[in-house]
Order: sequence, then C-alpha cells, then structure tokens
Amino acid sequence: MNSSLPSPVPQLLGPFPVSSLEGLIHGLKRSLAGQLAARYAECLPTVLVERALDDAEELARTTGLPHLFLPVIAEEKLERVSRAVCPKTPQDSAARLRRAA
Repeated sequence: MNSSLPSPVPQLLGPFPVSSLEGLIHGLKRSLAGQLAARYAECLPTVLVERALDDAEELARTTGLPHLFLPVIAEEKLERVSRAVCPKTPQDSAARLRRAA
C-alpha cells in the first residue's frame, strides 16, 4: 500500500477550546439583541432585553454548546420577563410596574 496517498478520514488536531467560539457567540448575541429588542420594543426597555441576553449567555455557556442553546434560552427568558412586565391593558401597566419594583 502506498503511504503517500491521503487518508480518506480527516485527521483531527485535537479538541478545539471553547474560546475558539467567542467570535461566533459574540456575533450571535449581537444579532439576537437586535431581533429580540425589536420584537419586545413595545413593552420592554432595552436594558431588560440586554440583561436577559446576558443571563441567557451565562447559562448557555454552561451547556458546552453555547452557540446552539443561546437563542432558545434568550427567547425563553424574554418571554418570561414580558409576561411579568408587559401590560395586557393600559390599567395593568402601572400595577405590574409597581409589583416589579
């Protein structure tokens, strides 16, 4: 057998460190921030959206696949926040904000 032929199975150099995903995660978070801020702009201030994204990123990083889980976790967090804060009627707005404070 000729040893100069390339192997049909690619050789891996070893596991890639999680830090190699930093650029991907950062870009994904920026993209999510824009999409989710637009979706929840009517009832949530930007600071709450950013806080929920930070919390989602922190939780996603514990999974080992942060780029996969970040969008789902971020949407779930913002959905919970919006249900707690966003008014269903104008009268609910003041009452919900008082309870949130």
